[in-house]
Amino acid sequence: MKRILYVSHFSHDWKSNEIQNLADKAAQNNRELSITGMLLTFERLFFQIIEGPEAGIASLFNKICQDPRHCEIAIIQTEANVQNRLFKDWHMRAFDLDRNPDALEYSVKVLLRSLLGNFELIGMYNHPGILEKIKAGINPAAIAPARIKKIVMFADIVGFSKLSEEIPVESVFKIVTSFFEIVTEAVKKHGGAVEKFIGDCVMASFSENSARNAIGAGLDILLNTSKILVPVTAGNSPETLACGIGCAIGSLIQGNVGSGDRLDYTILGDTVNTAQRLEQFTRILPFSLAMTSELKHAVADFFPCISLGVHDLKGKQTSVEIFSVDCPVARKQPAK
Repeated sequence: MKRILYVSHFSHDWKSNEIQNLADKAAQNNRELSITGMLLTFERLFFQIIEGPEAGIASLFNKICQDPRHCEIAIIQTEANVQNRLFKDWHMRAFDLDRNPDALEYSVKVLLRSLLGNFELIGMYNHPGILEKIKAGINPAAIAPARIKKIVMFADIVGFSKLSEEIPVESVFKIVTSFFEIVTEAVKKHGGAVEKFIGDCVMASFSENSARNAIGAGLDILLNTSKILVPVTAGNSPETLACGIGCAIGSLIQGNVGSGDRLDYTILGDTVNTAQRLEQFTRILPFSLAMTSELKHAVADFFPCISLGVHDLKGKQTSVEIFSVDCPVARKQPAK
């Protein structure tokens, strides 16, 4: 079976008897199609759940979308392969909250349960800080930008463009997914937060006092990424995946950017740009991890660091001394 929860606006003001007549007629039709559900209305809004055979639900929802009495229809949740009905005996039962606010305890429980599942799903597609603020009752859109000090990390697959041209798209997605899982696990393990995925790149951040954790996460990423085998052209042996990592510490701006229709809770500033440039610069360095001198001083007691010289980075007015961790995991292996 299939279940759909959707919301729509009234195209005109409905009287209570009109809503009940709609539900009665729907119940009659749904009974013949073995469809059950409930309709919740208030303040010119429809909340409806319909469940039943997949073909019947698809056909019914298509009719709803074409019904001029509905406008601004939006699906909140779709469930496939449903085994048990929520409304065994309700082929369609209507609750008008504007006129009968105490008649729907069970219906509200079902609705809230569905919204909770959707809330958790939204959390998978957004910055973790956004979900934390929503859970705390804070409107994230109202948060003013703030200047803070953080450690920023960029981790990117080396040679991704060439790779995506040479292997099937299914393999590309599998490799990128594996890489993202490795980076996300390492960042979370060491107390950081994934800020966003950018193509095949991951931007993450750590608190300013977590330099050891940030570099530890970077080394974990390099170690585990090297275990991913990349399929290549016929006749050649599989290669291991390579990635570059850039880390910088400093002041940045954290907050909402975007337009009135779309916002992104993110971090901006010179520290972010420096970390990204360092990651890109690893392509010509003998090491896969690059960090700034300030970060090097913060981790020198925990990792054997090595200077890779003073270099000009794109967008930087002054030259930057680049450091890495002098260990086999960070040092690039000679080409075979």
